[in-house]
Amino acid sequence: MKIRLIAWARRKVGADWENFVEGDIVEDDSPWAERLVRIGAAVQIAELETAEPAEDAENADANGTDESEDEYADDEPVEDVKRPAKTAPVDTWRKYAESLGVEVKGLSKQEIIAATQ
Repeated sequence: MKIRLIAWARRKVGADWENFVEGDIVEDDSPWAERLVRIGAAVQIAELETAEPAEDAENADANGTDESEDEYADDEPVEDVKRPAKTAPVDTWRKYAESLGVEVKGLSKQEIIAATQ
């Protein structure tokens, strides 16, 4: 399981302690990682789907150029969405996360912030 920490955490590795800070990404399938997600100190990161690169490869011609570039050409400029301040209301964070394609249903404000980093 791949998780992103929302708060600092540490775990014992042998005789030593391993420390983590907010924003660290850790891959761990132990009960420690499951506990961090359960108590809200981390959020699980979904694996990226590999379907998109396969579609892009189909659109490339023999010369290696992408013929689908015309599909995305717009007359209107793309609006840059600015990241809200950490103190912004949760509704503002939800709108920002949804604009990035993040599923926000059931997530707390801290989880939404971590998922959009």
